[in-house]
Amino acid sequence: MPKLVDHALRRREIIEGVWRLIARNGFEGTTMRDLAAEMGLAYGAVNHYFPSKNDVLIASYEHVFKMTQDRFERKVGSRTGIQALWVLAKEMMPIGDEARLEARVLLPFWERCASSERFSAVNAAGLTAVSDLFVGLLEDASDSGDIAQGADTTSLAKMLLTLISGAQALAVLMPDQYPSSVFEQMLGDFFDREIAPAHAR
Repeated sequence: MPKLVDHALRRREIIEGVWRLIARNGFEGTTMRDLAAEMGLAYGAVNHYFPSKNDVLIASYEHVFKMTQDRFERKVGSRTGIQALWVLAKEMMPIGDEARLEARVLLPFWERCASSERFSAVNAAGLTAVSDLFVGLLEDASDSGDIAQGADTTSLAKMLLTLISGAQALAVLMPDQYPSSVFEQMLGDFFDREIAPAHAR
């Protein structure tokens, strides 16, 4: 009988294999044949799931969002409002090896957004969803009195997203000068200064 393949699992394994290669070689130094060799698969088997390198990158980008969401849901528990926002923001910041590897996927993806409508549309959808989630949590915080009534939640969400995106770029471009401890301090300072006092966390 032919061997049954769990296609969802195989797709995830391929994406995780891409991450290992990017960590070693960078995205430009990673080829589809390298990926097949990493997975112990024939080139055609990888090509069946991802016809091109761009398809792999888009899938990896979407996987970053899913992994962040999964970590957030595991850790947030019963927290709401400002406390839930802190958990989510900390999961998105490049703090720790996993989040810093995720940043190495994001950077080449963003570079392609400048010249590809397909990439730009995927990026816009992802960042809009994150921004909307930030706004929702900030509005919850406003309703509960954790931040000032009438606070500009849209502007605060944009500022937080800008901080996180900049940190992700710096984690890749200048890793020695920006260890995880620096980003955790930046995030804490932002919350203390712009959103809520430290005891709200």
